[in-house]
Amino acid sequence: MTSPYNTFLDTVIGKKGTAARNDFEARLKAEIDAYQIGEAIKQTRQQQNLTT
Repeated sequence: MTSPYNTFLDTVIGKKGTAARNDFEARLKAEIDAYQIGEAIKQTRQQQNLTT
């Protein structure tokens, strides 16, 4: 059973394994990783009272 989100991705971006879908997933992962790193830096700066 596929979720509506997966159906949407298959329709708009392309099915898993296609170049377009692989590119989309790689860019999404990079953006998520960058966000998580930024949040970790922010949290560390707050713990050290470098950021309010």
